[in-house]
Amino acid sequence: MHGTYRIGGERVSVRTTSREFGDWLDEVLGPYRVRARGRGYFDYSVAISGGDALPGSPGRRFHVLYQGVGALVRSLHAPTVGRALLAELARRACPGRDDAVYLTAALVAAGSGRAVLAPAWALPLLDRLGRRPARA
Repeated sequence: MHGTYRIGGERVSVRTTSREFGDWLDEVLGPYRVRARGRGYFDYSVAISGGDALPGSPGRRFHVLYQGVGALVRSLHAPTVGRALLAELARRACPGRDDAVYLTAALVAAGSGRAVLAPAWALPLLDRLGRRPARA
């Protein structure tokens, strides 16, 4: 399932593996829906897990929000992925606003209870490190 929306003056295409998620997205973004610009290109993809992992693989599967081919958010909680998608779409309207300072950054928390703002370019690098930073 997929849809195209006009957000912040530009067309944004979103596809998902879940009909329920797609229906929710159309309900929330219905006033912004426009005709698709063609198949094959999607700005964002949302993969909603069917539940437990495949037989023989440990644990449960994540729900994932992708921008292009890069994973932006992984969560076991589908509403978290939905909120992240809406935040990403809202971010696209920020360049035209002048009512506040807007950053392309993420809040990163450590086990010590401290948090920092990390630039967006650093997040894929941190993600590749896996659990090593936490163990260190």
